[in-house]
Amino acid sequence: MQQSSSRSRALLIKILVAVCGSALVAAILLCAPLWGICILLSIVAGGAAYELTAPTRFVTKRYLRILTVLQAVGVIWAVYFELPLFGWMLWLFVSFLLAFTPGVFTPKAASAQEGVASVFASFVIPVITALFLYLFRLENGRMYLLVPLVAAWCGDSLALLGGMAFGRHKLCPRVSPNKTVEGFFCEIAGGALGMLLYGVILRACGRAVSLPLFAAVGAVGALCGALGDLTFSYIKRSVGIKDFGSLMPEHGGILDRFDSVLFVLPLCAVWFTLF
Repeated sequence: MQQSSSRSRALLIKILVAVCGSALVAAILLCAPLWGICILLSIVAGGAAYELTAPTRFVTKRYLRILTVLQAVGVIWAVYFELPLFGWMLWLFVSFLLAFTPGVFTPKAASAQEGVASVFASFVIPVITALFLYLFRLENGRMYLLVPLVAAWCGDSLALLGGMAFGRHKLCPRVSPNKTVEGFFCEIAGGALGMLLYGVILRACGRAVSLPLFAAVGAVGALCGALGDLTFSYIKRSVGIKDFGSLMPEHGGILDRFDSVLFVLPLCAVWFTLF
């Protein structure tokens, strides 16, 4: 009885945090000026860079962790100020030197493996996060900013509820023991339904959007989101941690909340560029 009550309380906290956090992020994306959105993205990119290097112990040297976080934040602002290609190439070269060269001269410096992790966390995840800025700069781009969140988070939510209600068959027990095949299909349905609802809201606000197109984006986006969730679960399992952080009660860290979004963003960027 006590265990059931504890689970119910944990689920309630999880729902409240998800609703409040999602509402805050949506309000910033829909209402804030571009520099305000960049501040939000800097928090996400910097936090993700820290979580991918510190809790995982992929990077143990403090100086390299600090450098990684600063570079991750810098990437967001470099995209904001539209850094030219030459600047990106020079920056990558200097980052490479800072990550690896100290190890050539002293064994107390970061290892080669730590350097690889630092460069990855400094650039790959922040560049993907910066695709929000790319979406913003498209025609009518403001309304596209919520698409990765709706597809990923609505899919996550229905996957959780569907898995609890109907889950019988394990989807990938080695990586994520709690995920089920039934929850996976609910996730795809959740992404499609969430985007369909978002399309209806946009139509009510006078936007001419295609509901079938939005539903398709939601379904494929939820599929990509599920892959992202499993990928980062694989990383956590490989280093023996449950969550990347403890910033959000019952949700973990920033990466635990945005892992699926990171896999939906490239899809949205390609989709809305072509269609």
